[in-house]
Amino acid sequence: MLNHKIYNLFLENCIFISYAPGAMGHAFTRTLYAHDKIFYWNSVLSPWSQWDNNCKTPLDWPDQTELNDIHINYTKEGIVNLKSTIPFSMGSFFGNEDTKRDISYKNMKEDFIKNCVKPLVGDFLKSGKKLIIPTHETVDNILINCPNNIIINLYANYDIMKKENRLGRNVLEYKESYWKKINHTNVINISKNKYFSKNFDIFKSEYEKVLKKLNIGQYKINAVRAFLLRYLERLEQYSEIDRQIALEAGIWDSKNVLSRKGT
Repeated sequence: MLNHKIYNLFLENCIFISYAPGAMGHAFTRTLYAHDKIFYWNSVLSPWSQWDNNCKTPLDWPDQTELNDIHINYTKEGIVNLKSTIPFSMGSFFGNEDTKRDISYKNMKEDFIKNCVKPLVGDFLKSGKKLIIPTHETVDNILINCPNNIIINLYANYDIMKKENRLGRNVLEYKESYWKKINHTNVINISKNKYFSKNFDIFKSEYEKVLKKLNIGQYKINAVRAFLLRYLERLEQYSEIDRQIALEAGIWDSKNVLSRKGT
């Protein structure tokens, strides 16, 4: 049985990514996981591996993009979304507006001990690598609950995101850390708009900043760039389909963008 000691060891080796809903946090996370000398990866982290045997690495795409229509128990696996339940579910801890900070942190520990995939946690801890946890929790709250962890603040341009209106989401203007740099020794500020820019030089500058800040020796700029360009292309190609899937799945609606059916 896992205990708090194992949980603490696990947490020590996690890097958090704070980003606004719809700000491409999972796609960004995948590009970091591609640097496998630093970050731990297992093919089960990709939900598409169970349907497409060729989807094994962080930058793999499913050949059949219609798999994005898959619904299981009113949930939706986005085309780049990682498995939220591996190695433990973050949903009950991060992004919950009704949960107090101290209680939510307690829930995080309890959820890990009760629900995590134990063989996967063991494999991760033996690897000596880092795990990346994308979350909608704000940088300020992560600093309170996890003061010793590195946090990547994937901040976005509010006006641009509001104009994009991805999937019919409301843009949470009041969460200020989503939209600006945070000055803290544990925080790495990365511009979402620069990293996902169609201008190569702008992207390259932000990509190399990530490598430098995290001391990543691997240089995979071409593979990362190819993944991002396909991702941006796909957002345009399937924008209406994605919006319909999201609404049908009940992941958000016009009244509550973070609501799910049955919860």
